[in-house]
Amino acid sequence: MNHLLLPRSITTNRQEEAPDMSLGGCFYDHLRSNEGELIGVRYWLIESVKFEEHPVYSQFLGDGRFAFDQAGNYVDIVFDERSMAFLRKGAITVETVQDFGGERVVKCGEQFGIALAISDDWQ
Repeated sequence: MNHLLLPRSITTNRQEEAPDMSLGGCFYDHLRSNEGELIGVRYWLIESVKFEEHPVYSQFLGDGRFAFDQAGNYVDIVFDERSMAFLRKGAITVETVQDFGGERVVKCGEQFGIALAISDDWQ
């Protein structure tokens, strides 16, 4: 299953891959609702990232689909607005799977988005 997360300010639906841009991580664990539904990922960073200075993450600061943890060196990401309440209330379970499914940065004009690939085996 593929998920595309774009900043809310993007006005074009034209995207291209940005292969030279890195999110700074290596794998993700899964975020599940208390009912067991896969609603997002915890993306673990291997590089020290200052979110407010990163060209991709800085576009998602204040976006309720993202919870940035500088000290823990990870980003919690939910796939849609419906799941934002679970993230905000902490009504999630982190399932440790070390999924190396794949993530990439996409460019939309002068802005960047995030594409995540989750293996159907994890649904």
